[in-house]
Amino acid sequence: DEVVPDNKTIGRIAAQRLLAKEHKNIAFIDSSGGHPEFQTRAKYFQEVLENANVNVTLLNSECDLALSEAPDINRALTDELLDRLLELSPRPTAIFIPSDMITAVIYRKLRERGINPGSFDIISCNNEKPFLEALYPRPSSIDIRAEEIGSQAVEMLLWRLRNKDAERRITFVAPTGI
Repeated sequence: DEVVPDNKTIGRIAAQRLLAKEHKNIAFIDSSGGHPEFQTRAKYFQEVLENANVNVTLLNSECDLALSEAPDINRALTDELLDRLLELSPRPTAIFIPSDMITAVIYRKLRERGINPGSFDIISCNNEKPFLEALYPRPSSIDIRAEEIGSQAVEMLLWRLRNKDAERRITFVAPTGI
């Protein structure tokens, strides 16, 4: 059984927010090395933007990692992806980063290169205050509602104890907007 964020909706929310701001060149950066939930966010982000005829570039790596390995940030990959971002012409004006933890690393890496992260309209995800509080300018972050995920997981666990033979269940928790 699982209780997970609705990653399809997360990708769509990020794309719609950037479309509303009329960005024409947008990038997605994921240096986790292939986190499956982040790949889902990227897919639906890209779908919305392409349907709106907006130029979108996915900068990620589609490794086949076990979910337990996926949350680690590949710092060498971060450098490679930023090199690719900065070589794009025209350069994107907006970036969607699928995790606040990755966003914090990207901010640091941009500053190391003498680039103000504020030169991009950045949308992050998860609403993890420990990663966001030190960032300036603070990016928008989609809230995956971690407390609600935890609460529903406890309820599902209690349900499972009473229904041991029931089929596996997956519950998707809708994020809140930016």
